[in-house]
Amino acid sequence: MSTTKAIVIQAAKDARIQSIAVPTLKDDNILVQTKAVALNPTDWKHIDYLASPGARVGCDYSGVVLAVGSKVTNGLKVGDRVWGLVHGSNAVDHEDGGFGEVITARGDIQSRIPDNLSFEEAATLGVGLFTVGQGLYQSLGLPLPSLENPPAASDNYILIYGGSTATGALAIQYAKLSGWKVVTTASPRNFDYLKSLGADKVFDYNSASVAADIRAYTNNAIKHVFDCVSEGSSLSISANSFGPEGGIYSALLTIDAKVLTSVNSKITVKNTLAYTAMGRAFTIGANALPAIPSDFEFAKKFAVLSNSLLAASKIKVHTPSVNESGAGLEGVLKGLQLMREGKVSGKKLVYTLAPQIKAIVIQGPKDARVVNILPPVLRDDFILVQTKAVALNPTDWKHIDYFASKGARVGCDYAGVVLEVGPKVTNGLKKGDRVWGVVHGSNAVNHEDGSFGEIIAAKGDIQSKIPDNLSYEDAATLGVGIFTVGQGLYQSLGLPHPSATPTPTNNTILIYGGSTATGALAIQFAKLSGWKVVTTASPRNFDYLTSLGADKIFDYNSPTVAADIRAYTNNTLTHVFDCVSEGSSIPISANAISTNGGTYSNLLGVEASKLTSINPAIVVKSTMAYTVIGKGFKMGDWLNIPDIPSDFEFAKGWAVLSNSLLASGKVKVHTPSVNEGGVGLEGVLHGLQLMREGKVSGKKLVYTL
Repeated sequence: MSTTKAIVIQAAKDARIQSIAVPTLKDDNILVQTKAVALNPTDWKHIDYLASPGARVGCDYSGVVLAVGSKVTNGLKVGDRVWGLVHGSNAVDHEDGGFGEVITARGDIQSRIPDNLSFEEAATLGVGLFTVGQGLYQSLGLPLPSLENPPAASDNYILIYGGSTATGALAIQYAKLSGWKVVTTASPRNFDYLKSLGADKVFDYNSASVAADIRAYTNNAIKHVFDCVSEGSSLSISANSFGPEGGIYSALLTIDAKVLTSVNSKITVKNTLAYTAMGRAFTIGANALPAIPSDFEFAKKFAVLSNSLLAASKIKVHTPSVNESGAGLEGVLKGLQLMREGKVSGKKLVYTLAPQIKAIVIQGPKDARVVNILPPVLRDDFILVQTKAVALNPTDWKHIDYFASKGARVGCDYAGVVLEVGPKVTNGLKKGDRVWGVVHGSNAVNHEDGSFGEIIAAKGDIQSKIPDNLSYEDAATLGVGIFTVGQGLYQSLGLPHPSATPTPTNNTILIYGGSTATGALAIQFAKLSGWKVVTTASPRNFDYLTSLGADKIFDYNSPTVAADIRAYTNNTLTHVFDCVSEGSSIPISANAISTNGGTYSNLLGVEASKLTSINPAIVVKSTMAYTVIGKGFKMGDWLNIPDIPSDFEFAKGWAVLSNSLLASGKVKVHTPSVNEGGVGLEGVLHGLQLMREGKVSGKKLVYTL
């Protein structure tokens, strides 16, 4: 690629999209294929008032590394997802600027995007984070936050003027992580949001008495102000909010100190300018600013610190408003005009510079929607798949409602066609293969996972080619069920691995919930292990489960079901696989097991005491199919699962074995109910609501994309 499109300044108040040369790779820079960019007021102000014709516009971006200069020392490599800061509208070096398809950036202050952030979210960070770093820590001297040794809580107050700006919202969180009390200003509609970020008190900046109210609330204790507006009334309000002893005022622009010292002569004014983080000299209008090596050194360390806080979810990004007025560079130009006209308040405009896909993404508790989003990046050990069909599981709607991780893509089961294969995938998958498998939907640790999208990413070595005897709709039903059965029957309960020619035994297993998709698979696999199977269902499903091989079926609604199972098995039942794992399934299972005890395997982390209080000799084991991915994950604030490499190794072999049994017709798929309530992703949302309302029983909902 020799040329790229970018927004370039032509003259004052005139910036346009041009085809220009790809920027040169400097030794200490990286080249980036841009995926998303975010707008700041400085972008349009440079165009209108500090125009340097030929300069490329824009500061905030996210993208994928294309090349790394020889003197970059922070470990970035080709293919990394990155966010950071560039010096847009740079009069000294016109090749800088974030609003282009391929850009250059000072390598050592750019950062890998944490897995819990999307490109769109990461694009909002650059200017804001480095400005916060300079303002709070270099200018105002707050103690740096730390994951390992957080600063102790103090009684110090800081006023962060303009808390609902993108920079202000970040500053509130950093100041709280530094142990300080935070007062801030905003319009009343943003009060709740800023309190959710940690603000101790929020004042209406439109109130005529706002400065006096701040002084009264803090008992004249304000000695530190970080002004994230730095123009108009923010200057006088900030000056009048200080106590009589004055203090330090940090601004984002070059402020005339007299505006504040004329109000209180004990105020010290310090200006921040994020561009100095580059460590290079530059000019703004007629003003020449020298390189400040200490700012560059601070920025390198602050980038590392900030990324660790982001990865640990200690810092929340300002929710982006994506593609308002259109996508791409044309959308950026329209967004700049909206800012110029004062039509943007309390939000961060972000524009995608790559083709988007549709996916179902969590917006908040009980709220998931179809949105336009960038496709996932190909990780080395993953494949990218064009989705053809997806299937629904109870875990999908439960994650949305009870474990919502805003920005995460939903869904686990899928079937589709391989688009790309990462270099570390070892199972022979290739572009064009029909595949089925499982992904970690609603993943709080990596938001790019999730199957309910037009293009998805999946851990390559546990995905499988679809056998010729299965359709996409059939194959989509398999993922969660197959791997849950593998964990439950073989890793937890220790059954012998299944075979096309099993050796019969006299061992019996109870599979509770035989008519569930997982239960129907479990019956067949247990029979292929040579075991006798008893199961539970409603009478309307008895014939179906008998056709799968069940030796005896009991009506779970019978008040004597547990006693009936214990009598049928002559009090010898020692293995239970509970495919419902809630409500009455737990006591029924406990009372069906032999009085001498046995092993109970469940899907949902059932509390052991619920069974051992009935029979102390029962051993309780839980399975969670997400562990087959081999990567740690979180569910809410209560569950933090580490990497389990042994589960991944088991899953690789299990995928091969189970696929061979499917191909030979030894295992039948649960007949899918296709496009109930509509097709595509909108149909998926309808299906999730049906499951949420308890209107789906004994069938597997599948939707074609």
